Amino acid sequence: MNRARPGLVEVSGALLLFAGALLEVLLSDAPSPAGASAPAIAVTTVPLAWRSAFPVTTVAVTTGGLALAVVLGFPGGDLIVPYLAPLVGLYSVGVHCSRRELLAAAAIALAAFTVVVAASPSEGISEFGFMAVGIIAALA
Repeated sequence: MNRARPGLVEVSGALLLFAGALLEVLLSDAPSPAGASAPAIAVTTVPLAWRSAFPVTTVAVTTGGLALAVVLGFPGGDLIVPYLAPLVGLYSVGVHCSRRELLAAAAIALAAFTVVVAASPSEGISEFGFMAVGIIAALA
């Protein structure tokens, strides 16, 4: 089996998270930039299809995509699924990687979530603490 080619379970999970996040945004009252929702959600969920083959890269793309989306005006604190997707990627790092890669992925995620909290006016220190606990739990 080609390691770079995602399996059916990974693709299905990524697509389900994409659909759930898109539905969450469409049903939410949170304002989002016109036309930016679907690409922002795609960047934070679709890379999960490759989470077994490239776990650290998946964490970098999903958390970086979330941070960029929030900086560009995506409603950060009002949604759940866009935050859940990077944590799923972090869990995969814990399962498939060495301690060194795990620490690198945790640092990447912590940096990206710091940007999310700093860029989102609705986020506060309690949300940062929640994200830090989520990162630790995903890596445990």
